[in-house]
Amino acid sequence: MELEKKITEIELGMFEQEHRLIPILRNVYYTFNIYKNQKDIKSAIYKSFIYRIFSPSTVITGGIGVITLIGLLIAIRANYLFEEQNRKLDTQNYLMEAERRASLMFELTSILEQIQKEIDKPNNVALNRKDNKVTISDYTKGRIVALSRSLRPYRFLTLPRDSSSLLSLGNENDIYQASEEKSSFSYVFLKGLGALPSVDGPRLIEKDMSPERGQLLLSLHKSNINLGDVISGFPDFSRSVYDGSELAFTDVSNIYFTGSSARKTDFTNTNFSNANLGDVDFTNSELSGANFTGCICINTTFVEIDNFTGTILSNPRNYIGSDFTGSNFEGAVVPDKDWFSRIKALNPKIIGIDYDIWKIVEVKSEEEIKHVITKI
Repeated sequence: MELEKKITEIELGMFEQEHRLIPILRNVYYTFNIYKNQKDIKSAIYKSFIYRIFSPSTVITGGIGVITLIGLLIAIRANYLFEEQNRKLDTQNYLMEAERRASLMFELTSILEQIQKEIDKPNNVALNRKDNKVTISDYTKGRIVALSRSLRPYRFLTLPRDSSSLLSLGNENDIYQASEEKSSFSYVFLKGLGALPSVDGPRLIEKDMSPERGQLLLSLHKSNINLGDVISGFPDFSRSVYDGSELAFTDVSNIYFTGSSARKTDFTNTNFSNANLGDVDFTNSELSGANFTGCICINTTFVEIDNFTGTILSNPRNYIGSDFTGSNFEGAVVPDKDWFSRIKALNPKIIGIDYDIWKIVEVKSEEEIKHVITKI
């Protein structure tokens, strides 16, 4: 009995003096099965476990870890505040530039007044009308061309993209951009720490654009002047904004329109022949009856176009890299019956066209033979 008691005491002492973390955790696990009914051994194991957790070395190590973590969080917060300050300084600089360029709109008012004066002169109206459009003087045309080149693109503030906004802001914030990542622990943690910028307020748009150039062209369109005559002077309407506007029954042939945003815009029967439309966004726009003969539409977006009826499309090479996802080609007019075959051979590809549901048929009339796209 004495020997067994001594062995038990030695065993309990070994359990109680155990300081290695892995054996301690293993012993704690054994208290739920092997040592389940041995109170003395369980007590010794728990003592060693508590001592190991709250030992001076563990407390010191844990304290250093906590201090390091707090320092890291402070550094993250400070870094965010520094970046936010820089972002606000950039925004302020862009706003100052936007204010300077927007001041040029006074020149637009002056030009419109000049156009109205020319329209009001009976002799000029009688002599200079062409297709019910007023041909303005070379002096006024020169002012328009100069103004279009002065209204250079810039980044301006707009609200984050939602169902009512049209311009893309790019990434929703600087760290996370995929919506599914918003539910991740790291996103929630950093957001709670205040280390992610808010996206509720106004933000700078992703690329330089010029709303003023869009207003210039729209104003000229509403003034009922001969736009073709103005465009012959090579004005610059690139990177302009027309979202939600109306430019129907307009002759903008040969216009320089690259990089513009024309989402949800009415271009019914608009003549774009020989225009440069590279990288233009026509998403959800009305293009029925539009004429794209000879247009350059490299990397142009024709997403979700519901009505191509009567739209004249040009050589497939002019659409390299363009996106037609979700568009309805019913009634579109193409140069020849091999149009789809030639599109398939392009590199880079034109994307978004379902070749299995469309075909090209010949439509004969007294004047000509047209090649029209229709559903199979």
